[in-house]
Amino acid sequence: MDQFFELSDTGYNLRGHSKRLTVNRCCLDSSKYFFSNRVVHHWNNLMQETVDVQSVNIFKNHLDWHWQDMGI
Repeated sequence: MDQFFELSDTGYNLRGHSKRLTVNRCCLDSSKYFFSNRVVHHWNNLMQETVDVQSVNIFKNHLDWHWQDMGI
C-alpha cells in the first residue's frame, strides 16, 4: 500500500519546519487533485511552533492563528 504522505529526506531544511512533506509527482490530472497532493503545500507553509505542539486542540488554535495571518 502506498503511503499518502512522505517526509522530506533532503537532509537539510533551509526554510520552514523539520517535518516537511515531499510532493508526489503525478502523471494523471485526476491524481494531482487528490487530497494528499493538495495539502502538502499548505502543511509545508506552517511554522515550526504550529507543527510541534503537544495536543490536537493547541494545533487547531495555532492553525486558526496561521489562517488569520494569511487572511483566510
